[in-house]
Amino acid sequence: MSPGFIWSDDSPALFQDALFTAEIQQRLDKFLKLEPIDSENAIDSASLELTDIIITAANTSLKRRKAQTGQGVKHQKWFDCSLAYLRKKLFSYWKIYSRFPRDPAVKCHFYKLQRLYTKARKHKYSEYKQSLLKQIKTLHEENPKQYWQLIDELQAIDKFQCLDKIPQKHSGYYPGHSRAQKSKKNELADDDGHQLGNKLDYCLSVEPSIGCQIYYFTNGLNSCISTEAVNLERYETEA
Repeated sequence: MSPGFIWSDDSPALFQDALFTAEIQQRLDKFLKLEPIDSENAIDSASLELTDIIITAANTSLKRRKAQTGQGVKHQKWFDCSLAYLRKKLFSYWKIYSRFPRDPAVKCHFYKLQRLYTKARKHKYSEYKQSLLKQIKTLHEENPKQYWQLIDELQAIDKFQCLDKIPQKHSGYYPGHSRAQKSKKNELADDDGHQLGNKLDYCLSVEPSIGCQIYYFTNGLNSCISTEAVNLERYETEA
C-alpha cells in the first residue's frame, strides 16, 4: 500500500467495504473472467489491472496525507533556476544509482551529473560573491553617506556591534590620526578581494543579503581599520 495513505483502526473495515462496492465488484468479476494468463505480457497486464483495482478502492475509502507546499528549503539568492534544474536532475538519477550501484555505466553517469552540478554551483557562488564585493567597495568610494548609513544599520545588531559612535569633538582626538587614516584607507583600497572573499564564504551560505555585509564590516574593517581611524574618517566625510 502506498505510504501516502493514513492507516487507522477502522481502516480495514473501510477498505473491505470499498471492495464490495458495485464498481469494484464489476472490475473484479471482469478480472476473474480474463483469458488464461500464460504469457509474460498477460501476467504484466493482469498484475497492473489488479493493482489499479486495489488502489482505486484505497483512494475511495482511506485518507491520504496532505502534500506539503510552500515549506520547501529556501535557497540562497545565487541559487537560480538553472542550478535548481541540475540539482533536480542529479537527485532524480541518484534514485537509479541507489538501485544499481554496481553498474559501471550508471555510476559513471551519476558522477558526471554530480561534477556538472558542483562546478555550476561553485561558478554561481563565485559570481555572486565577486559582485557583492564590488558593490561594497563601490559604495565605500562613491557614496560615503550611504556607506555610513549601512554601518549604522549594522550597529543595531548587538551580536555584531563593534564600531563606536562618532566622537563629539574631532580636533586633537588622537595624535597622528591623519597618518593612520591614510595608511588604513590604502590597505582597504589595495585589497584584491581574496582575503575578504574568504571571510565571506561562511556568511554567504547562511544569509547572503545581510550576513555578508555584517561579516565584512565587523571582521574586514575591524581587522584592517582601527575604530579610531573609522570614526575620524566618518567625521571628516560628514563635516
